[in-house]
This record gives sequence, structure tokens and C-alpha cells, in this order.
Amino acid sequence: MGRTGGAPLIELANTPMRYAWGGHGQIRDLLGTGGALIESDENQPLEAELWLGAHATGPSHVVMPELVDGAANLAAWIDADPVAALGGLSAGIRGEGPRLPYLMKVLSAREPLSLQAHPTLEQARAGFDRENAAGIALDDPNRNYKDPWHKPELILALTPTIEAVCGFRDFADVRNLVAGIAGFLAAGRSVAPGFSAFADRVAGLDDADGLRDLVAWILRNDDPSISAAVRAVYAWAHSEQAAAEETAKQARNARRLEEFFPGDPGVLLILLLNHVSIPRGQAVFIKAGMLHAYVEGLGIEIMASSDNVLRGGITPKHIDVDELLRTLVFAPEPDPILPVRELADGSQLLAPGMPDFQLRRITTEEAATRTVEVGGAMPTIALCLSGSARVAGGLTEGELAAGHAVYLRPGEGTVTVQGSFDVVLASPGQVVGG
Repeated sequence: MGRTGGAPLIELANTPMRYAWGGHGQIRDLLGTGGALIESDENQPLEAELWLGAHATGPSHVVMPELVDGAANLAAWIDADPVAALGGLSAGIRGEGPRLPYLMKVLSAREPLSLQAHPTLEQARAGFDRENAAGIALDDPNRNYKDPWHKPELILALTPTIEAVCGFRDFADVRNLVAGIAGFLAAGRSVAPGFSAFADRVAGLDDADGLRDLVAWILRNDDPSISAAVRAVYAWAHSEQAAAEETAKQARNARRLEEFFPGDPGVLLILLLNHVSIPRGQAVFIKAGMLHAYVEGLGIEIMASSDNVLRGGITPKHIDVDELLRTLVFAPEPDPILPVRELADGSQLLAPGMPDFQLRRITTEEAATRTVEVGGAMPTIALCLSGSARVAGGLTEGELAAGHAVYLRPGEGTVTVQGSFDVVLASPGQVVGG
């Protein structure tokens, strides 16, 4: 980051989260080391997430603290000087006080993440207060609510696809899928006994109450027939019938769950969900109450800044069935793909219509150079995925190289980004540059 006419760019970096489902070096391959990714152990391949933001669990380090009055990380700077760090957002987007309302992550999934959902803002606040009043420590593994915030999110695919299950499917589609599995098993397969209890429940599925009862039955896992139904799904998933185009995704995801979480009843839950291959450059939006899991892939995730996760399966972590059932929205989700808005300058905007966050992506053709403008009124984190960009605003200026991330504070005015590059910009949910 070279210094020119303005102050140097405020560069951010962080160490990776090493969750068990993480990829082996995918984030390092994407970003390298020495930029946004601080890799303290070159012999440690497991990298699940790189957090870029100010969440208390893992705030981004400020590479040159002297640029922000000595603050070591982004959260400390916001606490010390919220007006400089957040500008007009220093009062909060909902009057809650100074906080960066979004968190951007680079996510690498080698194994399926847990089946999970996130609460609404009202549910998160009530749950956080309730668990505080009960004296449950914030680091207690059985705690549901780590903070009083909601966690809607979107994920942008960087690999050819991100495989995911998200949102309940159309009831008729679920009935047809399970009836097909039942038909396969009835054709003389030895594992057929035990599947009928699940199949019979699905056969009558036609409304939200029935779906809630079915999900509760699976989650509570106190019926002996559930384990037999799980084995039956595995047998079907390995069959020639399951390889048909209309069921290939469901079968593949069932086999992956068998590989990593054998016997988990979550394999029955995923039969109730949309199976989505998110193409490179596209995204899905996960609303509050939507049951989902990322199965495999690499992407950029942006969310409201929270760590509240209510799990429902394919995980060794805490599952609170009653709280999850209170959180889930029991209605079909027809299409979780979030449309990409093409801006006039050729960049792309992913905006779910929330004040907490949006994601903008600016790319140039190989060996091409162009200049785009970014609104400088909102706190923005820019991450360069490839190439190099010259970034200049009213306060800072410098080179943004591949694998590096910078914080653009309010007050920059119009920020120009010039060069040959692929840059993603996270900001609060205000349409910029359109």
C-alpha cells in the first residue's frame, strides 16, 4: 500500500476461523497470505471463514493502527471514535448506538455446514435478554443467542457452484420426491421397513401446520423408525434411480451427509428443502427463519453483524429443538436466488432491501482498465479478489492489491477505483452508484 497525496488506505486483516467443516487452503489459494488473510501456521490447512468487520468475536485487525489513533482493530476504533469510523451511522441504523451493521466473510466449505436458521431481530433481542437473565454465560456451548441481533445473510459463489439446501420446497414436490423413494424401496429392497412412517407423514403434507409437525417429529428423533428411514434414504441415494436428472442433487447431498454425518436424521430434513446449485457470480439470500445449510463451495458471504445460529442437525453442536421450531418459517420458499442488479457503470449489486448490508462487485476484463466511482458516504469494506486497483477518495489513497482489504470511512466523498481488478465492496444497505 503506497502512500501518495492522501493518507494511506486503512488496511484490514484477520486470522481464519478453523471450524471442522472448513476447506483445506481454499481461502489461502484465493487471497494468498500477507494481505487480508493472516495465516500464522503455514502447516495448518484448515480455513473455514475469514471475517472482515467489527463483530466482537473476531474483529478485523488494523494493519497500521497509527492511522486510526492507535486502535488495534476495527471494533476498538469504532468504540473510541464512532463519528470518524461510522460518520452518520454513529447513532446506529436503528438508533442502537455505534456499530458496524454488517459482517463480510470469505467462506470455504469442504464439509456440509449444520442445518440452521437465524432469528428475527425481535426474536434475537428477546432470546438474548432471556438467556442473560438466566445467567447463561456468553461462551456457554448451550447458549442460543450470542448477541441481540438478527442474521439475515447472502452468499455469492466464487467456485463454479456452491451447493446448498435452503428454504422449504413446494409441498407437492416434497410429496413426489418421497413417493418416488418409497416406490424404489417397495421394489424389493431390504431396507424398506421403517421408511413408511416418514413417507406416510409426507403423503399428507399440505400446509404449514403439517410441515411443522413433520419437522418436529424428525428433530425430536424419538421414534425408532427414524433411523430406519435414514438408512433407506442412503440406499436410495446410491441407486441408479436416484441418479436421474430430477433427483441427482438430492441424492448427491444425501450421500455427502452420509459421508460426514452418518445416521443423522438431518438427511430426512433436506428432503423437505430446495437443493440449489448457486452458479459462480450469483447468490442466495437467507431470510430469518429459513432452514438452510451450505454443502460445499467457496464464496463471499455478507450478513447483518451477528453470530446467532439455531441448529437443527448435521452438527455435533448444541441443538435446541423448541427454540428452532419457534424460529422457523413453515412455508415454501419458491426461489432463494437473489437477482443481481446491473448498475450503469457495469458493476453488480446484490441488495436484499435491508438497511444492514449489501454487496457490490466491480470487475474488469483481463488486461483492461476502467474507472468506476463508489459512494463515500457509508462505511465500506473493499476486498480485492484479483488484479490491482488504484483507490482514491477525499481522505485516503493507495494501491489495493489482490488479497488485500481496506476500510473506506464516511467522508471520503466520491471514491474512484481504477485499474484491472475484481473487487467486492460491503456496505450498509443503501443503493450506491446506481
